[in-house]
Amino acid sequence: MCQRQFLFESNLQVGTYQVFYKATSKRKAFTQTRKKMVPCETCECPHIAENQSASKIMDLNGAENVFNMIEMTLKEQGRREGWPKSNAELADRIVHAIETKITPEWCRETMDSLPARWKEVINREGDLTDFYCTKYN
Repeated sequence: MCQRQFLFESNLQVGTYQVFYKATSKRKAFTQTRKKMVPCETCECPHIAENQSASKIMDLNGAENVFNMIEMTLKEQGRREGWPKSNAELADRIVHAIETKITPEWCRETMDSLPARWKEVINREGDLTDFYCTKYN
């Protein structure tokens, strides 16, 4: 387990800076004050590679499962009914796959299970858990 506590903010404000926008035919010139941010310190887990982040760990990235489920549904339907003849038919099939597979309950369960999956990925030292929907042929 990590010795360092995870920070939920991705950046810290360290100051401000000014951005000057020139006048155009549609707007007046103005100056905007923006926050100067620096990245927070991240967890230094010895078993997770330095360039690896939560977005690249498949078990922690629910969007990867969404794409895989849609792709597999489209493949199954294509084998059963033939491949789509037009972009409109493909779009209809994608919408149908999303509406039938990606329910609000699935989304809620995915988000609720994230802390447990995070712990399991750490305990497995980065190996896959049973959450990830693998692609099959």
